[in-house]
Amino acid sequence: MTLKDNFYTICNATHDADNHVFEVKLNANHEIYAAHFPGNAITPGACTLQMVAEMVQETTGKCLQLACAKNVKYLAPITPQNTPCPTFVLNIKNNGQEYAVKAEVKNGEQVFAKLSLVYE
Repeated sequence: MTLKDNFYTICNATHDADNHVFEVKLNANHEIYAAHFPGNAITPGACTLQMVAEMVQETTGKCLQLACAKNVKYLAPITPQNTPCPTFVLNIKNNGQEYAVKAEVKNGEQVFAKLSLVYE
């Protein structure tokens, strides 16, 4: 299930060598938020992982699958009410057949998630 242009939209993207920054806008009216959780919407961790995957695929131009989640830390909830426009900061390194990705989801100085992932 693709979340881009439905659950979130990319407002701005900048690319510099291995570093990629995506400013996104969350759709607070999406049905996922109605279920997770009613009256207190929180972005599900699985959606954060999917958003990172979609950004990696868009950046590399390749259809990739998550091969390994080395480290996934959710440090604070991402809510569409309090943080409607989080920033995804990705460092993507091509190691032959795989892509090593270090990602942070943040808003200013506040970091919501840190991920270390491998895609093939």
